[in-house]
Amino acid sequence: MGKWTDKAIRSNIEELIEESYLLCLSDKDIREYFNEFLDVCDRLLRSNLSIQENSRVARIKIALLRARLYVTENPVHIGTRYNYIEGEKSRHEIFAKQIVSAKRTITKLLEGINPQIAREALNEVEKRNSQKKNTIRRRTRLFSLLLSCGYYLLLFGALFLAWFVGFH
Repeated sequence: MGKWTDKAIRSNIEELIEESYLLCLSDKDIREYFNEFLDVCDRLLRSNLSIQENSRVARIKIALLRARLYVTENPVHIGTRYNYIEGEKSRHEIFAKQIVSAKRTITKLLEGINPQIAREALNEVEKRNSQKKNTIRRRTRLFSLLLSCGYYLLLFGALFLAWFVGFH
């Protein structure tokens, strides 16, 4: 177990929050989320010419992770770091944890090259995700409103039918 410093504790808490967010998504959505993160990192590395040599190494590692993510049919085999007892955690939980771990590894790699790029990548992905979350919230509210309207129309129809049958 690592040291219990403020930075390590904060990092572990952030990982747990991100993992719980990913558990709410489907495998396809998790892949899209991670692919978006990789795209942002790749774009930021390409645009920063002062670290061209180090960025080549980072881009290779990102490409390898991306290829591994898409090639594998069983997401549990993305990394070999986790040895879970079968049945203890679902495939989806393991997949979410592995994506968080891969993202953390890439972030640490970027911080080693240029901490500003790591912060920019995390901020940009967070901004995009918050926009998606707001869109989902609006759709959910609209769906709830339509569902409520349908319920009241059904109730009104049932009451009208009862009134109509009662008086005839």
